Amino acid sequence: MKVLDATLGARLPLHILLVEDHPANQKMTQFMLSKFGYEVHIVANGHSAVEAVLARPYDLILMDLQIPGMDGLETSRCIRRLDNRIHQPRIVAMTANFLESDREACFGAGMDDFLPKPVRPADLKMILEHSASALGRGRLAACGQDRIAVRQADTQANLAVNDKILSVYLAEFHTTLQDLRQAKERGDLAAFRKKAHYLKGGSQMIGATGVVALCQDIEAASDLTITALDDKLAALQDALQEVLRSAKTLPRSDGTARNARASGG
Repeated sequence: MKVLDATLGARLPLHILLVEDHPANQKMTQFMLSKFGYEVHIVANGHSAVEAVLARPYDLILMDLQIPGMDGLETSRCIRRLDNRIHQPRIVAMTANFLESDREACFGAGMDDFLPKPVRPADLKMILEHSASALGRGRLAACGQDRIAVRQADTQANLAVNDKILSVYLAEFHTTLQDLRQAKERGDLAAFRKKAHYLKGGSQMIGATGVVALCQDIEAASDLTITALDDKLAALQDALQEVLRSAKTLPRSDGTARNARASGG
């Protein structure tokens, strides 16, 4: 059953803005959208998103909830307050671990729909189709697929991680480890947790489940102490090495073997 459809952008044209601060998530979402025939404008924070919608019309905004500065909720409120000064887009919240309280907050901020992270092609396709339908754009292909059927077809074979995305993720992993070390040296537990959440977001998109689990443990730990941070950092460094080892076995998008050039430094 086909999930990726390069004709979708031509059949259901949309001007899309992605508001996401993690470089690997940016690249992966852009890559998926390109496989559906869409181009996307990317910004990394709420202030830039507001500037973007003032500069040109967008039909759809894919909005990460935890962006720096103004979060996704406040950014959505700002966009809705612009009222008829702009072409009002559909706004879709992108988040992991979505709760009912989050749903209510998103609707209250003027958002229209939800896209779970890590983003998967089948879910993204449904958002694109629903958004186009709501805006009266084009015609949907009569395929008779329901959400469960589409998810069953959404396997790793549909979308291999390409080299550029993997390189961006690994570079950002190294940078985030440095940020975590600096937070530990300052004794800043809140900053340590925040950086762990940031690392978790990119790791979910790539499929680095071991890193995700470690970051979730850091976020959830109620008794996190400065002395425990060294162990957390060591575990993350080990997890990075495992990601590097695993990367060597992943196929490229063309099916050929890859060689991971990044080092664990």
